Amino acid sequence: MRKVFILSILSVVIVFGFAKRNYLNGRVKSGLTKPVNCKNCDIEFNEKNSIHILATKNSSLHSPIKKEIGIRKYLKNKSLVPLKDGEGYTIDKMPYSYPFLTAKTISFIEALGMEFKTACELSHLRCRPFIITSALRTKETVNKLQKINPNAIKESTHLYGCTFDIAWSRFGYGNDPDQEMLDLLIPCLKNMQKKRKCRIKFEMNQSCFHITALQ
Repeated sequence: MRKVFILSILSVVIVFGFAKRNYLNGRVKSGLTKPVNCKNCDIEFNEKNSIHILATKNSSLHSPIKKEIGIRKYLKNKSLVPLKDGEGYTIDKMPYSYPFLTAKTISFIEALGMEFKTACELSHLRCRPFIITSALRTKETVNKLQKINPNAIKESTHLYGCTFDIAWSRFGYGNDPDQEMLDLLIPCLKNMQKKRKCRIKFEMNQSCFHITALQ
């Protein structure tokens, strides 16, 4: 009788354990993680595409690249530089763009990354790097993107190697929302904008900051 009672208890524990795990997995999969709030970002970062276009006029990439094969030429003459993970930031997969930017844009990202990391340290928080979700585009990738994204425009500043996007809804290598990290990143972006180092457009639907570094 005692053995039956113990086995019954163990069965309940095991069933409860599976149910709890499935419930937690369901919360993650169904997106019930608390979302982040980018308060006033639509007001603070509202520079239109025409302003971003003007910011590209001094780019070392003087004209858009038609196809991927054309990138080699600009890498060879160093008009473009590879974009890699750095202090305070990491690079996401880019199905519709390439991890290359102008040297001045890379320097801007490095400065922003260091400022963000320092802000985390001063706040005694472990730095979860911001995520760069897109960079250089070619005419070919812009055309492909337009077919699936109604917000994509033909005259994209991504064509000039000095524009990139940063996710505001997720941070770190786990890609999770993080309000604390977002609250630290926003002042860093404002500071760069105030110093006239960049142009920034908050994109709600794309969950990103669209940033063009002044050349």
